[in-house]
Amino acid sequence: MAPNVVAAGLAADNLMNALYFAGLFALARGVMPREEDNRRKSTSVSEEVDATPVEGEGAGEPFSVLNASYALAVAASVGYVTKLICAALNVRGMDIPIITLITVILATALPKRLGRLAGSGEALATLVMQAFFVAVGASGSIAHMIGTAPSLFFFSCLQVAIHVGFLLACARTFGFDRARALLASNACVGGPTTAAAMASAKNWRSLIVPAMLVGVLGYTIATFIAIAFGRAVLIKM
Repeated sequence: MAPNVVAAGLAADNLMNALYFAGLFALARGVMPREEDNRRKSTSVSEEVDATPVEGEGAGEPFSVLNASYALAVAASVGYVTKLICAALNVRGMDIPIITLITVILATALPKRLGRLAGSGEALATLVMQAFFVAVGASGSIAHMIGTAPSLFFFSCLQVAIHVGFLLACARTFGFDRARALLASNACVGGPTTAAAMASAKNWRSLIVPAMLVGVLGYTIATFIAIAFGRAVLIKM
């Protein structure tokens, strides 16, 4: 794929996500999960509710150089093994999905051992993600996107609009919790990081861990489905 098309796609994705998250938080204004609302109504002192710890929140030990080194070593090992797997299977463009799959398998098989690295690993991941966002933002130009591939932006907006509309319609029809529906949408579009961040920002403490798990599940399953669909159907169109 040509570099200018990739840059246009990144710019379209960044602009669409900015509009999407702004709209999502507007839809979530004044919304409270049912169990949180019931708990606060049944408790006379709301500070006690806010101070109640949530299972899985704040997991992992505090940052340490040793744990950060272990986390970096695990990440490098997973990346190297993934490279060997891709070379052995002769598949291109599957590095990130396979890395995600291996990481989820390791975290599921060794929750206590890898859980100790969560705090230090999260700190390192935050630094790397910030550098990634800077690089993506620097390489994407809205003017270049409009001149090169405006259809990417409009297609992304249409896709997300249909997604949000369908999800909210289902929530209204079947009586689903609106907060959960909005977090599910966030997990689908933004992934586990943005979904958990939204739950934390809205003080939906009971939904922080579920939002992250749903996002990770989507990374693990939906990525492979999308790639298979693209290679089997879209590439022939």
